[in-house]
Amino acid sequence: MENSYLRNRIGSYNKPAEQALINQPDPRSSIFIAENERFNKDFAQNEYDRRIREVERKKNRFENLKNILFDRERKRWEKMDYDYLRNENKIIMNKEKNIVGRKNNPG
Repeated sequence: MENSYLRNRIGSYNKPAEQALINQPDPRSSIFIAENERFNKDFAQNEYDRRIREVERKKNRFENLKNILFDRERKRWEKMDYDYLRNENKIIMNKEKNIVGRKNNPG
């Protein structure tokens, strides 16, 4: 009678439908691990690889930062050049129109 109540309740049993085979797990299951990972015990190589990845990550981060700063500085110099040329053109135009540098001579 108790089994029939368990079968008829919402969610049914809380057991998996099939029993897991411990010696031959399904490759899609969470208990499966590949043989090369299971028997890979070269901890020194793993630590070396981790350190190399960390150094490469830092190197890439500094390279990106250097490129950002280089672009920012290049834009700053371009803006300064543009402002200088604009002021030079303004001075030349004022001299051509004889607005600046004209003596106070009436008539």
